[in-house]
Amino acid sequence: MFSCLAQAPVPSSDEIRRIAAEVVARDYFRIDEARDASEPPLWLVIFKWIIKPFVALFELLDGLPDVLRWLIVIGAVILCIALIAHITYVLMAAVRGPGAGSRKGYTPPETKLDPQSLERSARERERDGDYIGAIRLLMRAATRRLEIAEERPFRPGVTNRQVLRRYQATPLFEPLKILVEVIDRKWYGGEPCTETDYAICQQQHALIRDYAQARRRPVAA
Repeated sequence: MFSCLAQAPVPSSDEIRRIAAEVVARDYFRIDEARDASEPPLWLVIFKWIIKPFVALFELLDGLPDVLRWLIVIGAVILCIALIAHITYVLMAAVRGPGAGSRKGYTPPETKLDPQSLERSARERERDGDYIGAIRLLMRAATRRLEIAEERPFRPGVTNRQVLRRYQATPLFEPLKILVEVIDRKWYGGEPCTETDYAICQQQHALIRDYAQARRRPVAA
């Protein structure tokens, strides 16, 4: 087999040039032709594709006054641009995530609650016998009162222990410590929570409430 291949005649250089010329002369090889000047540029093709729906809308409104037709088409164009800009902005914001300024001023939804509403809910839980649920609401009400008094919200996801460490060198440490330890033992630890536990935590919450009200800045008239 290899001997047959070795004995195959090698085409001459003239034959090779002739075959190459035949190949490049085919329609899909336009290497020697300039671009047809009558063909529109690519940007114009894209532009025509974009405005095609609006042209169809203009023609669909045939029979209306020309001014009204133009107003409707222009309004549709503005609406589409606004929609595309909004979608682009939302996608870019989702990719970037919240900015530093947004994160700094972010307040979790639960901290926007009225502490008095939380305290009323705690009393309702206490009447229903859900003492640990009532104590947890008292803790939320206490931290919310501190946020309002200090005009400084806690960061999102802060834990009760982190709140406790924040007030370690203040008179709030002991009442907060009692609330946090009861929640740790009764809620997370699964110990039974009694009416006595709630009464103790209610007293500690009252101390925190009075402290926060005393520190709260007076509202200017």
